[in-house]
Amino acid sequence: MSLGPVPYLLLLSYALQGHSSSSQETTFLETERGTLPLILSAPHGGRGTTPEGWPEPGTRPRDGNTWEIVWALADALEERTGHRPWVVALSIHPANIEMNVQRESSGSGIAGENPHLGRVAHWEGYHAFLEEAGEGAVKAGGGGALLVDIHGHAHSHGLAELGYGMSASELAKPDDELPRADWYRGPRSLGTRLEEVGIPAVPSLTHPHPDGLRYFTGGYIIRRHRSGTEEGLQSVQIELPPFPRFSGTDGERALLVEGMADALVQFMADHFTLPLPPFEGFEVIDIPTMGRLAPFREAFFTVVEVFGIPVVATEGVSAAKQEHAAHVLAQWLDNDEDGIPDDTQVMNALHAEGAFLIMVPLERDMESLFEMDLIETLEQGGWMLGQDLYGEETLPYGPPHSLESRRFDATLEEVLHLVSNGWVEAYPEAFGLDSRAPSLLTQAMDRARGGRFLLIPWLGYPRRAWYTYSDRTCDYACQGGEYLYWGLTSLLGAQEYAGRPAEIGDEWRCPAAATFALCDPDLHALLTNPRYNLPTVLPDGTYR
Repeated sequence: MSLGPVPYLLLLSYALQGHSSSSQETTFLETERGTLPLILSAPHGGRGTTPEGWPEPGTRPRDGNTWEIVWALADALEERTGHRPWVVALSIHPANIEMNVQRESSGSGIAGENPHLGRVAHWEGYHAFLEEAGEGAVKAGGGGALLVDIHGHAHSHGLAELGYGMSASELAKPDDELPRADWYRGPRSLGTRLEEVGIPAVPSLTHPHPDGLRYFTGGYIIRRHRSGTEEGLQSVQIELPPFPRFSGTDGERALLVEGMADALVQFMADHFTLPLPPFEGFEVIDIPTMGRLAPFREAFFTVVEVFGIPVVATEGVSAAKQEHAAHVLAQWLDNDEDGIPDDTQVMNALHAEGAFLIMVPLERDMESLFEMDLIETLEQGGWMLGQDLYGEETLPYGPPHSLESRRFDATLEEVLHLVSNGWVEAYPEAFGLDSRAPSLLTQAMDRARGGRFLLIPWLGYPRRAWYTYSDRTCDYACQGGEYLYWGLTSLLGAQEYAGRPAEIGDEWRCPAAATFALCDPDLHALLTNPRYNLPTVLPDGTYR
């Protein structure tokens, strides 16, 4: 007997025959339509016992906590994108129905001459929903989408195994013999993105192939539900290791979910078109009396948050200027303005350091803040990385955005100094500022200054230098930060409006975007390296 392909809602009606009329009690498929070009599947994580009247189950173990993980992951993705993925999960124990094999080869009572209708309905319904989700997700993604089938393995190596339907021997081939090698294990592969958030994975840059380790290549679900080309629906089976999926604490599993969400959002942003999350502007509010922002109440009155980074202000800073700073901060972090920060590693670094932006009306107002025990209070609250910005230099109508004011809008510089700390932490070999550990940035700076100077040279810079910052309070690391600011803003066209090159010529002589590659080739090569995903559009204070 073969029912053939039947819409899953009709099929589930068969499962209800002879059981309770409550679909919540007799339907073990849990589905949710989404608006992301992403589908989450969890066929083996259900806990439900065998219903009365069903045949005895098989012996297949469940993939512990994968049902819980897939729903928590859906929530975490919504928090990051403003949209939910498509989700299908089986809530009954997988020994009752095996979803990840063809019906004809299944030993779960859905094949043969007398299949059990309830099991058949659920198997057909699961795959019918995946068909619908595939069409909807591809449409949401403008032609491309991803199916992630989540499982759990019991292997001892501790790696998340990403199965693409390829054998370990195929993955062991060199890149020039493996089609789409970059998709499987390149710097923007899902495995590499997982590694970047602390989830070791194979394949990835670090673990390009299993190399003799036990490894699941991916089952029926990902092989059936994919386009077979580089367009349309792509698929991957993720086998999570026992720790922390099964043997970890609730807190450790929560961190796993957060890391998976960060990696997936970054991977999706790299390869697919994500819908814009709802955005209704930034809201300046009074600093709350309790919670993570409460330590700022000691000296500040209002706050606006940008991707978890607070912009706090004292009395005397207008809401318009505080909002302008928030918009510029958002544009530096999410330069393509798709609602998702461009680099998860950078955001993680800024959050880990407790990054924040301080706004006071005048520069001299900072002195009164330092007379308080403010720094100690903030550090005790986890806020350790601050940058100041003065209301008097926050000029939304100043150049380079507008020429209504003659003064340069310093918001571009001061906010960039805060954000660039994330690049320094995420990519120390490229942007590190430690004089004892040369980076690509500081090596380029040494050439731009005409030599390696830990302090400002007393006799002045060599005549061949084009970066000649002379503030003696600015140490080597500070010089590096200023150099990065000058280079990136020049590359993006901020320093070449009429009169600006002459104004800044005593410390920077490469202001023109068109000739920047010739003027400072090493810095240009660093700032345009796609590995670091740096901003390519100059913020103008109008995010989204």
